[in-house]
Amino acid sequence: MKTGTTGSMLMYPRLFFFTLVFTALSPSALTRAETVRINSETTSSLELPKVIAKELQRLSKVAEGSHTLLLEGRFEPSESIRIHWWMDQPLRVTSVNDSEVVLDGAALPKGEETVFIAGRNISFKGIRLVNSQGHAVIVGGKSDHYKISDCVFEDCRQGGIHIWNDPHTVVADTTPRGWITHNHIARFNLDDAKWKNDGITVFDQRVIIAGNDIRDSPTQTNAIRAMGRDLVVERNRITDVSRDDSGGIYLWGGPHASVFRGNIIRHNYVKGAARGIYLDDGTSGVRVYENVVHQSTVCGLFVSGGRDNTLGRNIVDQSPVFFHLDSRCLGWDSRPDFSSQVRESLSRLQSVLNDQATGALFRKRYVGVRNLGPDELTAQTYGRPQGNRVLENFVHGVDQDWELMDFSRRVTTDFLKLNDLRTPSPWNAPKNLSKINFKQQFGFDEDIRIQTDGNGTPQN
Repeated sequence: MKTGTTGSMLMYPRLFFFTLVFTALSPSALTRAETVRINSETTSSLELPKVIAKELQRLSKVAEGSHTLLLEGRFEPSESIRIHWWMDQPLRVTSVNDSEVVLDGAALPKGEETVFIAGRNISFKGIRLVNSQGHAVIVGGKSDHYKISDCVFEDCRQGGIHIWNDPHTVVADTTPRGWITHNHIARFNLDDAKWKNDGITVFDQRVIIAGNDIRDSPTQTNAIRAMGRDLVVERNRITDVSRDDSGGIYLWGGPHASVFRGNIIRHNYVKGAARGIYLDDGTSGVRVYENVVHQSTVCGLFVSGGRDNTLGRNIVDQSPVFFHLDSRCLGWDSRPDFSSQVRESLSRLQSVLNDQATGALFRKRYVGVRNLGPDELTAQTYGRPQGNRVLENFVHGVDQDWELMDFSRRVTTDFLKLNDLRTPSPWNAPKNLSKINFKQQFGFDEDIRIQTDGNGTPQN
């Protein structure tokens, strides 16, 4: 009788069958998804961060699948929850259906965030975060394909959602890398800090910020601060956020202003902000259209020294000033240090355009830089606030249409010659804007969400 492998298997058919079954069911051969349920009755608040870290480490070794962490109950962690997930398979952190999950940061040290997220393919959904001692949620580490949706953020000492990622790397990919959608954010910046601790901060590229309800922070901060390229801020409802030198929707690039382009602001409702929509410190190449700005205390639409911005078909109701434009990038007497920021910004643009690969991408993607040559890339030329188009807007209860200001006594700017500034059309606004169908009356692509339901979620 032969004693080779074939003969052995014929002698032991049951063993052969078991071997096949075991091989088929082994983790290396089977794609599966796992669901991990973490309940506050079985996992203490003290244990929670460690339990999550342990489960993530275990799941990262499981064969590919879409894994889910289901949370249930109320937790009061005394240290930050760190979610690191660099796998290709998706990870969902969400609440059990019909069960509220509360992460209460009251026990955290002052200034410490409740949740820190870094990785790929992460969604964080349906969680309520209260009493954050720092930012409620931070996303960083060059994360990609992340989503924060349907969460509630209340009573944050600092900000609600804080994205600090990678806005700099120039790539051909134009698909979104992040989504911040349908969150409710109320009572943030309880530290009353100046120019930080926004409801939502995004320092990144290709992020959708949509359908969020942000309210109740009458401090010198912003509801939404967007910094980067190809960001879309749409269908958000903002009420009673900002005072003095801050805004409802705020775009800033600072030393990166010349290369932070391609941003869109549309179909938002901003009520009670100091500056409704605020493009600051040389912000350029932004499209702002079909927004409703209501009861701004300083100005409805504010552009600080930028160029190539288009602001069209917006409604400004009850504001001292409809539109502000200044020439700060050509000189600022009260801020002489600002010129170094302008020079750095211009240097960054020169580097991008002079690089063979990134220059071609930039010129193709952003119209404002398409035909810029060496003669135009000087502080005296590029720094001019030109190419801004303000047209087909509507106003009601506005004291002054235009506020055009040189910030340096040495400079006289012909704003009207350098820009296309069309006088806004007056309209008779009702006391209750929620009764207007903006799509029907003004031809907007979408109606504007004015009212909220009992949970603070914006409704048409």
